[in-house]
Amino acid sequence: MTKSSRTEDDERAARLVRVARRAVGHAEDDDTPLTAEDDAVIAQIKAEHRRPTREELRNMAKALARKR
Repeated sequence: MTKSSRTEDDERAARLVRVARRAVGHAEDDDTPLTAEDDAVIAQIKAEHRRPTREELRNMAKALARKR
């Protein structure tokens, strides 16, 4: 791997981290414009890591209480 390709990989990784932080709401101060690829990454992150509903959380709590 050449230095140039490592640099490109590092830049891509940094961009993906930035996009992921914006997707979960941890980068409110970042006003860098998003590209279509960034939007696709955000959609993928949200699809893979969705938040549980209140009912799902309630059921999880009940299941934990039964185990105790």
